[in-house]
Amino acid sequence: MNDNMPNERTANINSIQKPALWTRNFVTVAAANFLLFFSFYQLLPILPLYIIEKFQTDNATAGFIISLYTIGALACRPFAGFLVDTLSRKPLYFWTFFAFTACFLGYKTVSILAILAVVRFAHGLFFGISSTASNTVAIDALPASRRGEGIGYFGISVNLAFATGPMTGMFLYDPLSLDRFFLTRAIPQFVNFIFVGFAYGPVTNYIALYAKELGIGGSGWFYALIAGGLILNRVMTGRLIDRGYLIHLVGTGMTLNVVAYFILAFSHSPVTFFVAAFLIGTSLGLIFPGYQTMCVNLARHDQRGTANSTYLSGWDIGIGAGILTGGSMAGYFGMHQPVFLACAVALIIADVLYFAWTARHYLKNKLEG
Repeated sequence: MNDNMPNERTANINSIQKPALWTRNFVTVAAANFLLFFSFYQLLPILPLYIIEKFQTDNATAGFIISLYTIGALACRPFAGFLVDTLSRKPLYFWTFFAFTACFLGYKTVSILAILAVVRFAHGLFFGISSTASNTVAIDALPASRRGEGIGYFGISVNLAFATGPMTGMFLYDPLSLDRFFLTRAIPQFVNFIFVGFAYGPVTNYIALYAKELGIGGSGWFYALIAGGLILNRVMTGRLIDRGYLIHLVGTGMTLNVVAYFILAFSHSPVTFFVAAFLIGTSLGLIFPGYQTMCVNLARHDQRGTANSTYLSGWDIGIGAGILTGGSMAGYFGMHQPVFLACAVALIIADVLYFAWTARHYLKNKLEG
């Protein structure tokens, strides 16, 4: 009889009876914890740079806003433990993790420093609760006999996040910064210009068909009158912009554009049809150089190419969307008059956005001009 048989049997029994450590629940919560801390550490080195650059503030103010995260996390820690022990842990973990993730959008979208401070504090609150819940849910998933071992492995998820998060954040901020491809400071101008392009798209493709529906000949003159109004105003607009009338000129152009498209939409004679053309050109002569100047003045000197690209991208997107939408609408209604009426409505929205958002944003954030 083999003397090793009892020892082998005992070892096999122990291995069979040893509870599993790497269960699906434990692996999932460890991975989620890594991502939680990875995103936290990723933001640490770049947030001071971002706040100072975007809000043109000093180091002391940026440091105070950054510290609000820690204050928020500390403020909620005692309550976090109570909530985790009182409420259902997994739903609490899910929703606080979701809120923590949503706070990242706030850094990019808010344009007021005080609101950013609130977002930063809230981010810390949700981090404090979700990280407490994460550790507790992980411990719940561990067998009691392997709890120490499991906690050790779970802690590695934080260590890995610390090792990779800051490095990744700096890499993404430097060579892959969105501002290298798109001027985020000019988002209002970009959005407004999409609406302007949207209205002009149907003009480029469908004006001849619309003139035929109205029984108006010589539709080629429509484009000549647009060009005439455009050139006439471009000659004068540049000098007026340099004298400080930029906001007023663009606002006038936006409102005039609305009027021009309503005249076009309700045209029944050659006179109103061609007057609309000249007014469209005149309004664009104010809008084109105005928006381009805004985008350039919102950019650093090394971002002027990006500023021009952003300005032109808004126009291209608007033109394409207008052509596609106009074609679909004309097919649905069997005529082009509703298309140009929709363009006029789109320009009303753009006009409201300009006075309520775009112009104010420009005056607050311009770097030049």
